[in-house]
Amino acid sequence: MKRIADLRDTIASLDEAKEAMKDIAGITVRLAVAQAKTEQKILKAKEQHDESTAEDRAELDQLEKRLAGFINSHKSLFTKPRKQATEFGAFGLQDVNSVEVQDKHALLDYLNSQMSQALAAEDLSRHDYLCDCIKTTVKIDKTNLRKVMTDECPDEHFPGCCLNDGDTVVLRVSKTYVNQEKEKVLG
Repeated sequence: MKRIADLRDTIASLDEAKEAMKDIAGITVRLAVAQAKTEQKILKAKEQHDESTAEDRAELDQLEKRLAGFINSHKSLFTKPRKQATEFGAFGLQDVNSVEVQDKHALLDYLNSQMSQALAAEDLSRHDYLCDCIKTTVKIDKTNLRKVMTDECPDEHFPGCCLNDGDTVVLRVSKTYVNQEKEKVLG
């Protein structure tokens, strides 16, 4: 049995619970205000940084374009070696070998049809390398799993998961309240 002294920090009435919720809301507002002030400082610092470095970034952009123009106009200078090394970096040409997917659905339809044709023709190596072009992510749908566990198969054991039933304590400070209080402080 708990001693009276052990109950000092517990909430004993609905009025005390409401007061605790008020305290929680107050602290939440203070934290939101502090976060907003920090974000304002960060935004202001970024704006100042952008303003103070605008000329340098514009000059850098122009120099990069000029150098790229030179390299593209004089590709013969960049055959061997492809890049010119300097003490402060390298510049030159580099092979590009990338794929840009412009229509994902059209590509998937094509790959699936080609895999089906390869299977039908018993061309397993073609089927395998086409399969390697598609990655499938498996994800468990918890909403449907819960429905199956409770409605369809309530007596079945599903290894690796458990169904949690019962009550859970919830509390939510109103976003409207926090925003109103934050506006009062920040103006």
